[in-house]
Amino acid sequence: MVKLIGPCLSLGGGRPLGKPRTIYSYTPPILALAHYKFENYAEDTDGGHHGTYTDVSFNVAKILNGAIFSLPTARIDCNSEFVGTVPLTICAWFYMNGWGAIDYGRILENGKLDIYVKKLTKNVRFTSKELATTAESSTDSIGLLRWIHLIVSRNAAGIANIYLNNSLCGGPNQNSGAPTTGTHNVHIGNRLDLARNFDGIIDDLRVYDRILTAKQRAFIYNGGEGTQERIT
Repeated sequence: MVKLIGPCLSLGGGRPLGKPRTIYSYTPPILALAHYKFENYAEDTDGGHHGTYTDVSFNVAKILNGAIFSLPTARIDCNSEFVGTVPLTICAWFYMNGWGAIDYGRILENGKLDIYVKKLTKNVRFTSKELATTAESSTDSIGLLRWIHLIVSRNAAGIANIYLNNSLCGGPNQNSGAPTTGTHNVHIGNRLDLARNFDGIIDDLRVYDRILTAKQRAFIYNGGEGTQERIT
């Protein structure tokens, strides 16, 4: 943000002395509730919800390293239920080698909130209340062996929008159910019972406690070209 102040007056209140001054004010970046870059394993660089990983490896992905899920027992336990019932925006890059356990691989879940892929309809699904009501991207909107950027936003009433590669995908303002506090820690790449493992790579996963603007969503999506800077 730039603000012009001036012109600068002389001590006697006479003729201006020089050009107007320019004062630069700094807009601090917005911290995420959680931000998993997967550069230092399952470290949360913003919220401190550092994960414990089981049978997950880390290697070159969309932005530097990513988390690789290839075994039925693979998962990251974030050691906290930090999602709750607040408005949210959840972002991640993902790459599927397969559709996961019984063709319903999990990206993120806490026993109530759930983001997963479905092979039959080839789309992403999101619920705020344990599958009671589900929002979804368009049929045939995702597939194997390609990078896809996902953004899911939901307000305090559970009204959700799903964006794939920075474009709204599926109907606007879908009902995902009334937000409900999770029954266990947030998990990445699988359910608590290890019955719905993701098969592929997840990278740059972020959770914000607000609905991001179009400009902020675009910044994060374009960051897939090689930056993990915080939004403002």
